[in-house]
Amino acid sequence: MSFADALLAYDPGLGVVGLVPCAIGGTKISQWVRGSFLYDQLVRRAGAAARGGGKIQAPGYAVVSRGE
Repeated sequence: MSFADALLAYDPGLGVVGLVPCAIGGTKISQWVRGSFLYDQLVRRAGAAARGGGKIQAPGYAVVSRGE
């Protein structure tokens, strides 16, 4: 949750921050392009979070974290 806390410190107006983990180790960024299997999985997980009560809105923040 330290990432969410840091994001709220940067922009306190965000309100509640939800994180949708989609990490797949050993992948290349090129494997995450729109229309790829991994991209589609990411979109499905984000959609599931929204159906579960989450809200995805723009302008928003998207973070790609590489490494461990």
